[in-house]
Amino acid sequence: MSIEIAIGLAISIIGCAIGVGGWIAGGKRQVKSDTKEDVTTTTTMIVKLDYILQAVAEIKADSGVVKTDVREFREQQIEDRASLKSAWKAIDELKTKAHSHDHE
Repeated sequence: MSIEIAIGLAISIIGCAIGVGGWIAGGKRQVKSDTKEDVTTTTTMIVKLDYILQAVAEIKADSGVVKTDVREFREQQIEDRASLKSAWKAIDELKTKAHSHDHE
């Protein structure tokens, strides 16, 4: 979740910075050139934001896969531990039987 929050915050800050920068720069430019440049800038920003959104979606998907892998690994580890515990119990029982047969 912290990655998603950080990315969202970064996108918000970038958007605000671009908005403030555009507002400040807008007062210094001519109206005709502003419209053309604003369209270009807006288009560029939209393309870049789309790219960021796609990257965030990929990160979320990858993180979901990693979570599933970790969950499966944990489950397998629990099963392995139970099997190992059972095997050691059987070994101990065999040792006890062998030890009792040796003393007879």
